Amino acid sequence: MEWSGQKNYSAAPTVPFTVDGSEAGLQKKYGPLIFLKVHNAGHLVPMDQPEAALDMIQRWLQGKL
Repeated sequence: MEWSGQKNYSAAPTVPFTVDGSEAGLQKKYGPLIFLKVHNAGHLVPMDQPEAALDMIQRWLQGKL
């Protein structure tokens, strides 16, 4: 899919997603697009990594992700 921010998103750095001081995953973002990969989790992140999932949802709702 083409997107006007595609080039900038591709160039954006991948940074650690930390929960309570430990790396829980990796995230990459540009503008409104955020990709977050949670370590050791499949498609049911809340079942596999409930603490990381809760932290991610809370940050997202607060606009701090």
